[in-house]
Order: sequence, then C-alpha cells, then structure tokens
Amino acid sequence: MFRVSMQQSYGTAAALLALAWADAASGYEVLRAGHYDLGAHYDPDTGWYSYVWDFDDQRALPAESTVLWVGPEYRREITSAQFGALADPGETVWVLPDTLPSHLTWDDFLYLGLGTQRQEPGVFLGGVGGVNGRGEKAMRLVSVEGTGPERGGHFAMWYTEGLEQLTWIFTTRDGIGDDDRFEGLRAGFHGHYNTAFTQPGRYEVTVEFYGELRAAHGGGTTTHQVTWTFYVSDGRMDWAHAFEAGDGWYYSPAFGWMYPVDGKWVYSPVAGFRYVHAAEADGAYLYDLRWDSWVFQSAALHPWAYDAEAGWVADGGADGRWRFVPDNGWQWQEAP
Repeated sequence: MFRVSMQQSYGTAAALLALAWADAASGYEVLRAGHYDLGAHYDPDTGWYSYVWDFDDQRALPAESTVLWVGPEYRREITSAQFGALADPGETVWVLPDTLPSHLTWDDFLYLGLGTQRQEPGVFLGGVGGVNGRGEKAMRLVSVEGTGPERGGHFAMWYTEGLEQLTWIFTTRDGIGDDDRFEGLRAGFHGHYNTAFTQPGRYEVTVEFYGELRAAHGGGTTTHQVTWTFYVSDGRMDWAHAFEAGDGWYYSPAFGWMYPVDGKWVYSPVAGFRYVHAAEADGAYLYDLRWDSWVFQSAALHPWAYDAEAGWVADGGADGRWRFVPDNGWQWQEAP
C-alpha cells in the first residue's frame, strides 16, 4: 500500500520533472574522462569562439555548458615546499597531471590541455621576434569563483622544466596579478599542464584572450573572455558536494542527474524516485520506489548499481532496466 500510495503521489511530479530536466540538467555535458583542450579562436568574419575541444570525437563543446569533473582519484598530498604557490607540505590538493599515467588510458582519465589548433594562421601579429610567422595571442587570468574558492580553495596551473623546476602559469594563493598570464599561444599550439585545486567544489575559471590583429584583418587589439567550469569532488554524497546545474538539479558521479525532493527523496530521469536511506563516503543505500527494492550506488559503480534482490542492474529509463543474470549476461527487464 505504501508503495502504491507513493507512486500515485509522485506520478505527476515525475512527469513534470522529466520535462524540466530537458531544459535544465540536459543543457550540461559533464566530462569525467578523455582527452580535451581548453581553447578559443578568432575568426575575422565571425569573431571569437571559445570551447572545450574533444579529441576523441573531434568536436568543439561550448565552454558555457561543459563541466570538467575532477574526482577524488586526483587527490594527492603536497610533500615539498616547492609547491608553496599552491599549498603547504602536508595539505591535500587535487591535481590533473600534465602526463597521462602509463597504466591508464583516456577512457578512465581526464587528460586536459590548452590548444589553439583551430586558430587560422596569419590572423594575429607575432610576439617579440615573431614565432614562425604564424602569429600569437595570449591569455590572462581574470577571476576564479564558486563554492571551491568560497571554501578557501585556490586554483593553479604550472609546468615542469629541467630537473623539477616549476614554472607557474596561474596561481591564486597570492591573489591574481599581472603575472597570471600565458603568452605565445601561436596558431596550432597544443600543450598539457598540471592543473590543481585545493578544496572541493565548483570553480568558475575566467580568462581573457587577447592579441593584436594584422592590418589585413583590421589591426588593433581584440579581446575575449571565457569561463571554464570545473567541479572538484571529494567523493561525499550529500547535495552540498554535488554539482548544481540550476533550477534544483544536481549532478553526482554516483547518481548521475538528480533532483532532491521532500528531504531524502531524489528523482532521477533514468531511475525514477529513490529514497536515500544512508549515504557514506563511498556510496549510498537507496530504496527504489519503482522496483520496490533496495540498491547500493557509488561513483565507482555508476551507471551500474547493486540491487539487494535482483543483483547487478543498470537503469534504462522509464521503460525498464538491464539486469545481469549469471550464465546469461545482461537481460532487459520491463518496468512494473
């Protein structure tokens, strides 16, 4: 009776939330693994365009609707004073390294760089002395905002030269100044740099690209600001540590897109309503209203979950789900 009553109560709400999700959450693309570049290019005819370049699928993702997810697997402890521009020895930070670890692939690692491969050569004047005659632009750090900085978090980007000599591109621990800039971004440039954060939360990193146009393209200096969004997760399951997309929608690596309602109830576009009974650091136990069963979900398992009665399952939307049957593999199960 309880289950029937709850289904009737939330039936209309689910339909409305499903429509709202199309307008809110689905406008974002959350990137957790793969090879990507942050960049912007200037077209003399159409102006500036900023993006996150997806090397795997060869596509440009709009910067304003792309979230770069930095999970707890990127945590490390600072062990040397040479990282003082970021944090002190003994403190924990999240680092996207500039080199893909040999034991990983782009399928399970967020490999992030800076690139201007889409910039047409000959648009900008070269820097001092010129760079292969291909023209240069530069970028400077404007601001870093969000729940991460509000918790006292800092943002930094650097590379290593020679015998562990660090060259800092950006660092906000001492504020943002004239030295927080990157020059020499010639057409066709591509490079990878260490990118780090010192607290969990949302980081909206705003930079300004600028360059001097050649006379054939109007001359003078042109500028463009872009904000890239990072979400740094420490693995906690509460809403305060999930990405907020707006209009009540959140994203969690354990749940996917979700809409919290009535305290501990949460709505998922693919799983329907679930009750969060107990949330732990590595996952959560939930009552699944549609299937009348208890499931365990975590970031490590998503999009799969473990159902106390059915075993391993994967949500397939409103029509049903996939269930793993021993000796028979994955089989489709119609929703009740």
